Amino acid sequence: MSSSSIENLNNEEDKKFITQIRSHPKFVETKVSKTIKSVTDFDLLRWVGLDEMAEEYAPMEILGPVNDSDGRILLLERSGRFNLEQMVKSIRYSSFMLNRFRLMERIMKEIRFSEERTGKRQSAILLLDLDGMYFHTGLISFITGPYRIMWGTLVEQYPSFLSAIVCINCTPAMRTLWNACTPFLGDEYRQKVYLLGQENDWREKLPLLELSIPLEAFPRDYGGEREFKIREPKPYQTPILELSTKDLLELEELKIPAGEFLLKTYFLEKSERLHFVLSHERELTINILYSEKRK
Repeated sequence: MSSSSIENLNNEEDKKFITQIRSHPKFVETKVSKTIKSVTDFDLLRWVGLDEMAEEYAPMEILGPVNDSDGRILLLERSGRFNLEQMVKSIRYSSFMLNRFRLMERIMKEIRFSEERTGKRQSAILLLDLDGMYFHTGLISFITGPYRIMWGTLVEQYPSFLSAIVCINCTPAMRTLWNACTPFLGDEYRQKVYLLGQENDWREKLPLLELSIPLEAFPRDYGGEREFKIREPKPYQTPILELSTKDLLELEELKIPAGEFLLKTYFLEKSERLHFVLSHERELTINILYSEKRK
């Protein structure tokens, strides 16, 4: 029996999870079509959860249809509570994008289900709660950098799935952020964005919008009647680097120009261990190749 088989897994939850994946029709179909030659149980465990950090630190809630007669799907993201600065430093853009693509597929599934139920074309309405967001220079860099790439890609891949983006609890400083966002939204989406002020302001102006979103459709936390447990974003804490001053002085500083690569060769003696301690300002990809022969 292969050493990479499920029989060698000690964790019962892992065994159950692997069984569910391998019995899924899509996995069986892919395997039969020989799209994948060999995927071990450990490969599946290794790949699963690559984008879980983004879900924990930046959750977006699918609240469901507005009401029984309105099939539009309500979404809620508490962006103001996200630690965007730490997220940028700690979560790979690719993982964040992967998480959002999976989320978009779940949203599209809800939209299709609503269309089947109502017999009408439906869309989603994104509620962005900016309460707690404060203006700083790093925020502009994030909005015009990875956030622009993410939403620009999502809007391109899922055209017209959002019928409105309603930002609530906006401060005057958010106007500056809005000016930074407009270039990558396009004319179609620009006309769908509504910036509403803080609590009393947005509650008063919401009924006046042509969107026809009743306050009752909001969760109870926002003064509505919807029973929904909203997840709190997990606070991110940067792990403390436990290195002595002597160890820090021995670290080798490397500079890699944008778009280029650097090749480093290390020769190890038998039983010698190599430790990598990384501290970098931009996302990077590392490939480690091993050879028993010196080259």
